[in-house]
Amino acid sequence: MGGNAGAHDSKRIETGELVHLIKHPGTKWFVNSYEWSNLSDDGKMFWTARVTFQMVGWDKLEFNTTDDAYSFVQEQINNRKVPSMEHH
Repeated sequence: MGGNAGAHDSKRIETGELVHLIKHPGTKWFVNSYEWSNLSDDGKMFWTARVTFQMVGWDKLEFNTTDDAYSFVQEQINNRKVPSMEHH
């Protein structure tokens, strides 16, 4: 990755949400969004919910590592501070 390139990373956390991170050149990591899908009994997707950083007030949060960012989202979900697959 060159010095002027940004980066992105995604990971499914333990509660099932898929978290998307972005790192712009010269900045730390931030949470762009996270999402989950609800499936029917036969495995067909009913809908996908996406929560953006603006919706939950995370626009000023930066993280040194991807692990820090993923842990933060997991903690917020576990503490029911934001919408999640289990608590929407």
